[in-house]
Amino acid sequence: MFTIYKSNSLNTLLLKAYHIIEEKPFSNIFEKEIFIYDNKVLFQYLNIFIAEKKGISANFKFYHPNDFIWKLFKIILSKKELKNIFTHSMIIWEIIKILDNKKFFENCSKKKDMIKKFKFSFLMASIFKKYILYRPEWINQWEIEKNISIFDKNEQWQIKLWMEIIHNTKKINQSSDHFANLFYNIQKIIKEKKIKKKYLPKRFFIISSFSMNPSYIKIFQNISIYTDIYFLYITPFKKNIFNFIQDNKIFTDIKIEKKNILNDSLITLWGQYEEIYYFYILKSKKNKVINCFKKNKNKSLLSQIKNNFFNDSEFTRKKRFLEISDHSISINICFNKKNEIEVLYEKLLIFLNENSSIKPGDIVVTSFSLDTYISSINLIFQSIDNKKTIPFFIAKKSSKTTEIMLWSFKKILNLSNSRFENEEILELLDVPEIAEKFNFSEEEIKILYHWIEETNIRWGINEKHKNYLLFPKNKQNTWFYGIEKLLLSYAMNDTEKIWNGVLSCSFINGSRSELIGKLISFIKILEKWQKKLSKLQYLTYWRSLYSDLVSDFFQNNTKIEKSIQIIQKKWIEIIDDSLSSNYLKKISINILKKIFFYKYYDNNHEIFLPGVVNFCYPDSVCYIPFKVICMIGTDHTSIPKTNYLDNFNLLKKYPLIGDINLYQKYSYLFVQSLSCAEKYFYISYIGYSVKDESKVHPSILVDQLLNYITLNFCFIGDQNLSYKENSKKITKYLCKKHKKQFFYETKNIESFIQDDIKNDFKHTEKNISHKNLLKKNTDNEINLKDLINFWKHPIRYFYNSHLKIKIRQKKQKINTTETFLVNPLNSFKIKNKLLDYIIHNKNITKLYQHYLLSGKLPYHFFGEIFWIKNIKEMKLIANKVMQYRIEKEEKKINLNIEKYQIYGVLSEIQSTGLLRWKTSSIRYSDRIALWLEHLIYSILGGCGKSKIIGYKSQIWSFSSLNSHRAHSYLLEYIKGYIKGMKEPLFLTKSGASWLDQVYDERNNCIKNDYYTKIKAYKKLLYTWKGDNYTEGEQEDYYLKKTITISNKKNIKKICESAEKWLIPILKNKG
Repeated sequence: MFTIYKSNSLNTLLLKAYHIIEEKPFSNIFEKEIFIYDNKVLFQYLNIFIAEKKGISANFKFYHPNDFIWKLFKIILSKKELKNIFTHSMIIWEIIKILDNKKFFENCSKKKDMIKKFKFSFLMASIFKKYILYRPEWINQWEIEKNISIFDKNEQWQIKLWMEIIHNTKKINQSSDHFANLFYNIQKIIKEKKIKKKYLPKRFFIISSFSMNPSYIKIFQNISIYTDIYFLYITPFKKNIFNFIQDNKIFTDIKIEKKNILNDSLITLWGQYEEIYYFYILKSKKNKVINCFKKNKNKSLLSQIKNNFFNDSEFTRKKRFLEISDHSISINICFNKKNEIEVLYEKLLIFLNENSSIKPGDIVVTSFSLDTYISSINLIFQSIDNKKTIPFFIAKKSSKTTEIMLWSFKKILNLSNSRFENEEILELLDVPEIAEKFNFSEEEIKILYHWIEETNIRWGINEKHKNYLLFPKNKQNTWFYGIEKLLLSYAMNDTEKIWNGVLSCSFINGSRSELIGKLISFIKILEKWQKKLSKLQYLTYWRSLYSDLVSDFFQNNTKIEKSIQIIQKKWIEIIDDSLSSNYLKKISINILKKIFFYKYYDNNHEIFLPGVVNFCYPDSVCYIPFKVICMIGTDHTSIPKTNYLDNFNLLKKYPLIGDINLYQKYSYLFVQSLSCAEKYFYISYIGYSVKDESKVHPSILVDQLLNYITLNFCFIGDQNLSYKENSKKITKYLCKKHKKQFFYETKNIESFIQDDIKNDFKHTEKNISHKNLLKKNTDNEINLKDLINFWKHPIRYFYNSHLKIKIRQKKQKINTTETFLVNPLNSFKIKNKLLDYIIHNKNITKLYQHYLLSGKLPYHFFGEIFWIKNIKEMKLIANKVMQYRIEKEEKKINLNIEKYQIYGVLSEIQSTGLLRWKTSSIRYSDRIALWLEHLIYSILGGCGKSKIIGYKSQIWSFSSLNSHRAHSYLLEYIKGYIKGMKEPLFLTKSGASWLDQVYDERNNCIKNDYYTKIKAYKKLLYTWKGDNYTEGEQEDYYLKKTITISNKKNIKKICESAEKWLIPILKNKG
């Protein structure tokens, strides 16, 4: 008998099942109760549920619908050894064989790219698997060549391809049994009443799931005359809503009143999926239907929506009132993924603190894109504040160790296509077991990073490897050329020495010689595997691959032993599955790699951990009731777009009820989550573009939920509002916007892990505001270098020298590609050296050879172009310098300026004044440095013009000053220096940019007209904020901490500082 228990509560249905088991126990105590569902999480919940009722949960057997159907085939067809050989892998290899051996398609040659053949075979294997399950009658008709004419001629190639697969399996004496023909055979046996009842289970329970396709339902209904089948049907609808279904076909031209289109869209989301149960189960008069629905007594918005589903089949209803205090449904619009998890964390703290009945185990967080949130979840939820820690568990498909091993396996398998980029290779040493195998310590790995940067190792094993990758055959920037440099450095025990076309690069003492040996050994093993994986091999050869790989790369220990076994078992399964197809040609590792990782991640390994907040995919909710269900990442990208490759799929052209598409599945899971939430349904998504902070739309599912609420609910007194006005009010109430400063400015949640910069400054904020921050400096000696460095960047000097705080700059990534352009830092160093060589008349040919061999210059003509261009530019500067550089006098200074003593060195003193030069444009920091030196020069009796020469013969000079005036100026700057030690001085590039615009040199005054002011402030803001090509001053770590926002108060301070300290520089310009 086929009995249907229909309810909107999983617990109600499980209770019914429990009562049936208790009231009708099996005579054989060893016989097991069978439950059929497609997710193990529900079975986990069922065990807990039964254990709570009975005290113990035992004698239960859980089956996936597919596994149970094949068990029935074996029983009914009396085929104990029956196996499903028509696996996805088997069909893939059969299609590849056909493409290899026959000219099946006109445009597909035998020599065609194997990867393209594999992709096509993979796609068609997936489509054929769907035909077997959802259109078994097609497959059976194709095999006996019936009803082929109903398909277009353009589609009949699929029939021929399938027939070729069947022909090949029969040819090698393999069984041609697959679901489609077994389904036909079992139908025939049932009609003939040849089933042996004693071999069937006496009863079993089926829970409605995605895996219940029409063919499975037909089989279950047909055998229900021999056994008791209990179908536990979970649905929010007590009444049927599918009157428009006719003749087992989907009609897209159904007319629905316009006013109801939005109203019933949410119901339709669930309804589209449930058509299968109505048509194949509920419509049958043979089946017994028992309703067990429960009405929600709570008056919250969430409960009322669920009651709407429960009560009505008609969609025109009066609006219900929404309470202002109702927060049962909330939609949170966040700035980025990290912010989204921060907001979630704060909300969960509120749920747990304000509701003593809610425990962490009553909360589940789901996302269609969970993988992209894992790092943010770990960062925010692994709190440093134990009082606010929320226990959590992320339902991943593998353990952390297994994930690392899989990552390493994938990296090594990629060696055949790898360019051997430096960072890519060094990443392997981040795996402790690989580092241990080659005996690298953490300190040694850091040294390797330094060596790679110095030797300019970028990519490629050697020149042969570059040639293999179809690049010019040269050893520049390769691993073995870099190792040659290291060996020469060790042999010569010196740096920057050239021998046999190789430049030594680093000082390497004897204790580091062993490290070079380890590096050579590591690269040699990688080279061995690169060659091994680049060749085509037979499947039997690839079978032992993983054990060989583990032996060469991993130091075996108990920590990774289990992970190795899991991966090795899966690898051998994939190969054996492929071998069953009898494919005898050599194949590339790239194809096996794609199959392996697809199959590995396609399996569902998810579990729930009791007593904690579980993060999982929506399909793991499995109708289980939770007090709080949160869905994160519900933006418009969360629903999969149309797969245009699926155009081959004939199910799309000839649809029937029961066909599942991804959109329907995702829609169903969304409404399922809504239905399973008992108290709160929380939604969040990223609502701002990363590029320009423009609006990003939510998923259509969120929009439909808002539409449904707008059409069915309103606030008291808003009954007569238009749809548009009501929508605005409800959207504003339900949707809360969170900017990225949410926690850092509005709240102070100590449990969040802060950015590095916040840790660096966490003890300084209060100190900065104290007047007596530092004791008065009793030592009045001031080094000229310190004075100049202070005035170049007062705020940085304040933190560095007096607060003893230095920002830990993020470690720059090593360059992974050969140099076609010289990076800015190297360019600056090369230009300075080149200018120095030209001015001092040194041999620049040797300098060129040095930079070329070091790898800092681009290879071949790229380097030549850079060198020739810069020689021209530096010669222009050098010629200008040589016009003024007649003497090379240098003076040690020791000046007393009131109570302060200034000491240091003045260099390049000419009879005409001080002379300075630089390779780049002259900036405000260069001006102020020269100005301070010019003041000292003038105090010492100098009467010339001091000047600095920059890029493109740019010159900045100061006019002659008498010593008394220079003394007064210098005293002011010394006092500013002393004051700047006690509190930050807001002297910035932005202020200098502003002053350049408003200062009138001719009249020695500040212009106050409106046009000039606007222009000057625009220039200030541009220098502060920057653009897409130029980094703004606000990105400076020290300024960012001191000047947190560019408001009127801070801009005024910046302008006042510039006016006070930089006007003397402009005033005395020569």
